[in-house]
Amino acid sequence: MSSTMSKIESFIERSISEAIKHQQNDVVFIPIRLAELESLIEKSVHKALNDHIHSENELPDIGGVELAMKITNYKKQTIYQMVSAHRIPYIKRGGKLFFSKHDLFNWLQEGRNGTIEELTKDICVGKM
Repeated sequence: MSSTMSKIESFIERSISEAIKHQQNDVVFIPIRLAELESLIEKSVHKALNDHIHSENELPDIGGVELAMKITNYKKQTIYQMVSAHRIPYIKRGGKLFFSKHDLFNWLQEGRNGTIEELTKDICVGKM
């Protein structure tokens, strides 16, 4: 077992030493196999997507300005301006401002530009 540990420690030391030799402008070059790099990228992307999906599912159905800010990525001042101009869906009860996650996602989807295929289909069907 210690022989394996020695090999691993030796490999790490060589890798660090090699990386330091090739360091340029705060960039470190570390020898890595292409398959390992692909695996690291794939795992990172998978984790980022899962984190995003879980964070979206964890949003409350109804919330305040903070919910609208998270969903739209607009600043608080922009949200208030849009509410004042009735340009964003909102709920007002008891002098308090609320937003529905469902309404905000639908509102964002309404602003979606169609693809060429969708627009062509709409023209052929006579929707436009």
